[in-house]
Amino acid sequence: PRSYNKYDNQSLFAWRNHVRLTDVYLMYAEAAVMGYGIHGKPDGFNLSALDAINVLRNRAMPDGSMEVDDMYLTS
Repeated sequence: PRSYNKYDNQSLFAWRNHVRLTDVYLMYAEAAVMGYGIHGKPDGFNLSALDAINVLRNRAMPDGSMEVDDMYLTS
């Protein structure tokens, strides 16, 4: 199968059964905010920490009503 490598017949994506996409976005947002700030974007990626959180919120409420309000973007 495509998920196995040819060297040791181990799944390259074994973590997919243990990590939700939501967790990946949250881990990305946490790392991005620590390294680049709430609006900063790492080189090679088009999501800021705020964008990643809004992706999750928009999955729950596709009409955009769940996006983070600007008044909550400070500590």
